[in-house]
Amino acid sequence: MKKKLGYKLIGGIVLYGIISFLIVASLVEWMFQEKAQSTEATRLYREALAITSNYAADYYRNRLTFEELATQLDVLSDYTEGEIWVVNHSGTVLIGRQEGEEAYEIKDFDIADFGAKYYRTGTFYDCFEEPVLTVFAPITVNYKVRGYVMIHKNIQQIYK
Repeated sequence: MKKKLGYKLIGGIVLYGIISFLIVASLVEWMFQEKAQSTEATRLYREALAITSNYAADYYRNRLTFEELATQLDVLSDYTEGEIWVVNHSGTVLIGRQEGEEAYEIKDFDIADFGAKYYRTGTFYDCFEEPVLTVFAPITVNYKVRGYVMIHKNIQQIYK
C-alpha cells in the first residue's frame, strides 16, 4: 500500500514538473516574440517616418517624380528587408506591388483598424499568405494627411 502511494506521489510530482516546465517555456517564448515584434516595429516605424519626411512628402510637393520615389523605395526595401508600400486614404496601393501591376485596391481598408498603435500583425487584409508585421506612418503635407507609408515584414523573419 505504501509503495503504491509512493509511486503515485512521485508520478504526480513528475507530471506537475513537466506541466510547469511547458507552461513556463510557452510563456517565455510568447514574451520573446512580443519583445521581438515590438523592437522591430519601433525600428521600422523610424524608417517609415524617415521615408515620409524625406521622400513621400517631396513626391506630393512635386519635388520628386513617381519613378524616383519608386526607385528610392525599392532600395530602402532591400535595406529594411521588408515590402514598402505607399497607400492613399482609400486604400489604393500606389507604390509597392509587383512591377507592371496597376494600382491595387486593399479591400475594406481602414487606417482606424490600427487603433492607437502604429503597427499590427496578421495577413494585412488578406494581402499576404503568411503573417506579417505591418508598420505605418502618415504622409503629411501642409498639415494634411495625403497617404501612408507602410512597411511589411514577415513575422518568421523577425523571430529568426
